[in-house]
Amino acid sequence: MKKSRNDEGLTKVCGQNIGKGRSNQRGFTLMEIVLVMALLVGLLGILVYNFGPFKEGQNQALCVTNIAKVQQAMRSYAMMNLIADGGTLASTTIIGTGKMIPATPTCKSGGTYTYLTTVPVINTAYMTCSKTTHVPAANTIQ
Repeated sequence: MKKSRNDEGLTKVCGQNIGKGRSNQRGFTLMEIVLVMALLVGLLGILVYNFGPFKEGQNQALCVTNIAKVQQAMRSYAMMNLIADGGTLASTTIIGTGKMIPATPTCKSGGTYTYLTTVPVINTAYMTCSKTTHVPAANTIQ
């Protein structure tokens, strides 16, 4: 490839004048950068908008986990203290400072928990949530 300079200070490569104008500059213009940023902000907005259902699913999973933990604590307490199914067991006996569950569980979706006053039979939840979708699978409650 033969390079030469002409009188105007332009470099000639293969018969083409280069050296002045946009053809040899590198980088992006301000408009190109703004356009890319606007596109990224738009995509980010779409992503954030669509995360709402995922958050509700996470809250439901946390609620079901709370129900399972209370169920395990209730069963453990009943076995250690020889309380049979149908025997009296208040939630304050297993939930509270220094007890099997140190803090009262809360539903992140705004539901309220209801406790039985007796030890339930196997596959019956001791604690339930007011949100009807927050129910553990049928065979996971012992």
